[in-house]
Amino acid sequence: MKKLFKVLGILMLCIFGITHREKVCVVTVKCYNNLKDNMGMPFINVFLICIAILCLIVAFWYIEKLVDQGMLFSYATARSYYSAKPATKGLSAKIPLILYNGAFIIDNQSQEILVSNFFLKEEVNDLAHYFNQKDFYPIVYAFINEQEKFSYIPSKSTKQQLDFISTRNDKRKNPVENDLYQGDVFYVSCIASKKQLESFYHDLKDRYQCLFSKDIYSQDWWLEILPKKATKAHAILQLKDYLKCEKVVVFGDGLNDLSMFEIADESYAVENACKELKEKATSVIGHHDQDAVARWLEENYKD
Repeated sequence: MKKLFKVLGILMLCIFGITHREKVCVVTVKCYNNLKDNMGMPFINVFLICIAILCLIVAFWYIEKLVDQGMLFSYATARSYYSAKPATKGLSAKIPLILYNGAFIIDNQSQEILVSNFFLKEEVNDLAHYFNQKDFYPIVYAFINEQEKFSYIPSKSTKQQLDFISTRNDKRKNPVENDLYQGDVFYVSCIASKKQLESFYHDLKDRYQCLFSKDIYSQDWWLEILPKKATKAHAILQLKDYLKCEKVVVFGDGLNDLSMFEIADESYAVENACKELKEKATSVIGHHDQDAVARWLEENYKD
């Protein structure tokens, strides 16, 4: 029981650190050491999870406060609406969202698709023919009977693809035996070795919007294939015109953010971003784990 009270006391210190952000780092170190000394290493993971959750709460609180003051805030992501929503729970972007690296612009309130970019039927046939020749079976995202689905062939998918799919616990899953390219296709995702994907990239990059990179979190190599007009940059310019904005400031961490860095008025890479993005950035800010974007907005946003 005494140990339990110590843990509760330590967590209260974490909350204190949130309300006094200049003391967060000191408090975090003290909490870590106290947990290690009093509870043992098995509790460290719980501690780190608590810290991560509390940091998200802080970041979202900063942004929500600025949105209430009139800041136009949204996010452009490679995720779908279904997977982005849990990751941004507590964060209310009142203006449209950019999903699937620019394939869609969606109204965040009604979930209505405002702008869409689908492959043409001949492009789908071309991709199907190409990958069948290569004996490779990607994850194919499409609207099937007006429902968003991602199709895959379990027996022919790479281990990396199956690992990724195992993390997607939603109604979009559509395992199939052979009809991989059904419906209105808008996004094709390949996860495999760098060598294999590199050859695909060079073959397809002139015909489609191809994003080839190593995920900075999972460390897996990805090749994402979209219609030529589907980019974060193109979607941001459409959104800028729709909202009549005079200035766009963007933040990013991966290679799929390069296009929007090129068209933004100001662009900021977080400390843990890839090298190529940092080279394009107006400036490099703190690590994403340190609420760098929220802190920058709080310090620089002017109503």
